Amino acid sequence: MPEKHTILIVDDDKYVRDTIKFLLSAEGYDLAFAESGKEALEKASEIKPDLMLLDVLMPGMDGFEVCRRLRAEPQLAELPIVMVTALNDRGSRLRGIKAGADEVISKPVDYVELKARIHAITRVNRYRRLTELKKAVAQQEVKMLGYQHLATIGLMASGLADEIQSPAQKIIDTVKDCIDSIRGPSVDSQQMATDLNE
Repeated sequence: MPEKHTILIVDDDKYVRDTIKFLLSAEGYDLAFAESGKEALEKASEIKPDLMLLDVLMPGMDGFEVCRRLRAEPQLAELPIVMVTALNDRGSRLRGIKAGADEVISKPVDYVELKARIHAITRVNRYRRLTELKKAVAQQEVKMLGYQHLATIGLMASGLADEIQSPAQKIIDTVKDCIDSIRGPSVDSQQMATDLNE
């Protein structure tokens, strides 16, 4: 079963939200909605969407500010953002990109193009996540190999200690025997006195 992507749609215009909902719900995406910049930040933190469609002109916090705040948030900094704006001048588009948007689309939106861009972005995002997952798995495997090597070294050291201890004990026993033979038989003075009295 293919992965289902979550898209957070942020627009203060209910008609736009409903239109995008109608167009994208048939594509199999999980859709979430926010009506303001503040709500967009809250929902993004809560649901961690795969993509955000972000209107620029909203009362209160505009889309540029939302974008900047998302890029400053470590857990959401990589969230793909498509800004949708009625501002179609070059300066506004550049401002959106500087704020951190991945794409800037002008209104009125060409919905065929929008669906194609969403598909492309979610595909790239899925690839990025798989790459990150593979990297994390590889790092865990390296850690596990390190632990296995340490365990092997520990076992070898333990075995080596046993190997060293046995010959060392033999050397100690041999030295004791040599000392005893140099001293000669031990003399028990009481036993000697008893033997002489008899």
